[in-house]
Amino acid sequence: MYEVEEIEASEDISEAEINDLKILYQTPVGSIPMEREKGIDMEFLSMSTEVAKNMFAVEIIKKTRLYFGLKVTDILFNQDDDGKITVKVVISRGE
Repeated sequence: MYEVEEIEASEDISEAEINDLKILYQTPVGSIPMEREKGIDMEFLSMSTEVAKNMFAVEIIKKTRLYFGLKVTDILFNQDDDGKITVKVVISRGE
């Protein structure tokens, strides 16, 4: 499973927004009643590692812009010896 371990945000992004982003990134699409489209499409989990990273990054970028109007400036992946992949997302209030 891919886990967003850290969100680095510019100073003009509130803690509440960061917490909401963390929830979004952990929520599978289709799991929220009355808002089935909200969340992250997890189909990438069955893909190869490199394809999955790219698909996850696209979902993060797209959903961050759609629901928060924020810009993802970088996504960093780290894989430990056990194969667990952690993610750091860098965001700003972009145009």
